[in-house]
Amino acid sequence: MSTTKEIEHPIRKFSQQELEELNARLESFYPLPVDLHLKMNLDTGQMDALIRQALADHEAGKTRAL
Repeated sequence: MSTTKEIEHPIRKFSQQELEELNARLESFYPLPVDLHLKMNLDTGQMDALIRQALADHEAGKTRAL
């Protein structure tokens, strides 16, 4: 079995799509805890569009208090 160091170099050559596919495969084997997954999505900007839309909806009066 390869060590992390041995596979690190080839992974650096992956395209963005290949990295996303690898991430999805690894996540299917080893799912992240929800809070860590959310933090990673926030840190990488994957939630930015949803956040902007939610704020715009709120400013347009399309939300209500819970």
